[in-house]
This record gives sequence, structure tokens and C-alpha cells, in this order.
Amino acid sequence: MKMGRLCLDRDALCVEEVYEVPGNVGLVTGNVKFRGIVSVRKDIEDGARVEAGACVEVGNVIGAATVYSGGDVLVRRGIAGRDKAEIRAEGRVQTLSLIHISEPTRPLYISYAVFCL
Repeated sequence: MKMGRLCLDRDALCVEEVYEVPGNVGLVTGNVKFRGIVSVRKDIEDGARVEAGACVEVGNVIGAATVYSGGDVLVRRGIAGRDKAEIRAEGRVQTLSLIHISEPTRPLYISYAVFCL
């Protein structure tokens, strides 16, 4: 018996193993590389690297990090990569969140919101 999460792989159902990170991925935890699903409860911090053979799920934000996924990437709160994030997915990259971005292109920071689907 295999434990994990039920997934649809093309036309067949399969069970993918899940590696759960209860907090952030960053300097404290180190980088993550796993053959199945990687589920991060909070953030992927600046400079961190996450590689998954299947999906990557992030409960909060991806910072200026590197994320590789053999499936989809689902980010619940947004991506704040400041032009330094690298996100590659064989599936889709999704975020359903209102995020704020500060753009230092003028002497004063301009803050605006982007709705990502």
C-alpha cells in the first residue's frame, strides 16, 4: 500500500508521495528536492530552491527563489520575485491572490496591486 495524494496523470489515476514543509523553505530548512509533491505551508524565501517531480504547493508567497516542478505550481498568496525569481513548471503556474508590488523606478516607491489568475 502506498500513502500519498491521489492525482490524475494523463488518463490514469496515481498516488503521489507528499513532502510537507510545516513552515518556510529558506536558510533554516535548506533547499528541498523531492520526487513527488512538495507542499510548503508558508513561504519560499529569497535565495531558496525547491525542486519537485510532481506539483509544488505554496501556502503564502514565493520570493526571489528558484522553483522547478514536474507538474503544476500553485501559490495561494502570490509571487514577489522582484525580477529574480525563476519558476519553471511542466504544468501550469497558478496564483489566486491580490498581491502588492513596490516598484523602485522613481525616487519614491510606487505601490500598486495586481490580481493574478
